[in-house]
Amino acid sequence: MICVVDTHALVWYLSNDPKLSKTALSRLEDRQVRIIIPVIVLAEVKHLFSRRRITVSMEVILERIAEDDRCMVYPFDLSCLEALPTDLDLHDGMIAATALALKDHFDPEVFVITKDQEIRGSGLIPVLW
Repeated sequence: MICVVDTHALVWYLSNDPKLSKTALSRLEDRQVRIIIPVIVLAEVKHLFSRRRITVSMEVILERIAEDDRCMVYPFDLSCLEALPTDLDLHDGMIAATALALKDHFDPEVFVITKDQEIRGSGLIPVLW
């Protein structure tokens, strides 16, 4: 199983924030799950940390990713661009597109871990929360 994480889910997981759902926490702790971090998520982390809206720095996140062999940063490549939905805002669309591209090319069991209502309501990709 592949789980693509949204920004808030990744930040809440790494900061042990109780806002992270039990389902999301369970999947992020499952050693059988491949965790994919879209590059847009890292861009959002960098932006939010610089604005002091989150307390988890890019350095901490990159260290944690490097320590966990289940994690992979995924670029926004041409396959993602082809899958980019136009009915979501750009950031949400890029996260959904990453999951859709992975589903098409690697594994039919791909989920997005997000609380985001737009992604959840789009019906484009299965969501865990």
